[in-house]
Amino acid sequence: MSIDIVKAIKAPWQNGGGFWRMFLGALVFCIPILGFISQGYLMEYLKNVSEGKDELKNIFEHGSQSFVIGFKYIVGFILLLIPFAVLMFICALLMGKDNRLILELIYQVLNIIFMLVLFVMTVNFCTDHKIASFLDFKSGVSIIKESPVKFIIACLFSFVVQILYTLCLVVVGIVLAILVPLFIKIPLFGIILVLVMIFFAGAFMFASAVATTNIMGQYAAESAYITQRKQQNQN
Repeated sequence: MSIDIVKAIKAPWQNGGGFWRMFLGALVFCIPILGFISQGYLMEYLKNVSEGKDELKNIFEHGSQSFVIGFKYIVGFILLLIPFAVLMFICALLMGKDNRLILELIYQVLNIIFMLVLFVMTVNFCTDHKIASFLDFKSGVSIIKESPVKFIIACLFSFVVQILYTLCLVVVGIVLAILVPLFIKIPLFGIILVLVMIFFAGAFMFASAVATTNIMGQYAAESAYITQRKQQNQN
């Protein structure tokens, strides 16, 4: 079995719902506090895909459970981000304003490293949805060591998926920029058009997150270490 990027791209639109489910996920994600539900929903989906259950359910099907899982994820994310943020701050102080090019290069390298670490620790988090798993770097290294090539491929596929959906957002923006002036003299049409574009933009944004999560799930499904950890958690 190998990671199927086409399957991941199609994942957000399966099982009915389509754009409406994606838009609802994006809408909930943007609401303070309630956003934890959408994040938790994604983490539950990741766990399901890793167990071979590639099915998108209702955003609010496990509302309270999703909220708790999403909250734990955000806490873990922040704890993971802190050392990188501190390191960037220290680099900025040491380099000063005279070395902006080198500083920008350091920022980009640290950002790439952070995204790689975030990827594998998110996969590890899906085993038990505990904050401690988000910071269990020993497990993260063990997951990568199983197949470094597959890890790199999974990360690249995630990047490709995000680029693809970003292009969809760009297209939406271009269409909006072209059409809005045409309806400027008819306010009602202009408002409707803007709302439609917001709907599609939100749907594509959440679809990007779902597709990326699907790739993580496929990667986790092929990890013997992840399977072993899940079995240990069940015992």
